[in-house]
Amino acid sequence: VYKRQVSTQSTGLWLLQKAGMSVKLVVVQTAFSIRNEKSFSTSLSVAQLKEKVQMIVGIEPNNMKLSLHQQNGNGTVGEKVADLESSSELSSYSPQDGMLLVAEEISATGLLNQDEQGQTPKFVLSEEAYQKRSGDFQKWLNEKKDSTTK
Repeated sequence: VYKRQVSTQSTGLWLLQKAGMSVKLVVVQTAFSIRNEKSFSTSLSVAQLKEKVQMIVGIEPNNMKLSLHQQNGNGTVGEKVADLESSSELSSYSPQDGMLLVAEEISATGLLNQDEQGQTPKFVLSEEAYQKRSGDFQKWLNEKKDSTTK
């Protein structure tokens, strides 16, 4: 069975695409509320899929984790179907139209993930230690105030 799709109406070119060879997934990156419905060939490897998803979510493929989820009735991320492995083909996960493809940044240096999970240690300097510093902004400001009041 074949279905016709117009590649561009102006040129009148028709593409024949074998039905069932592509799937419409909703690409989701929750940290930035990105949602984008795209059609992907089911013959893509997950590594190739990551390259395509990079253009949507802005995460480098080697720092990206993809998972396939059901979509809840209200459009939110539902039950996880599978974590996608880079060496596999998309078709091996039996994706269905409307499923969510969730992209997450997994890089150890990814600032977004560290901040969200509270992994970035906060630098704290006591008031006493701050007063012992030389050449800091507060001392400079106090010197400026003193010189203008004289």
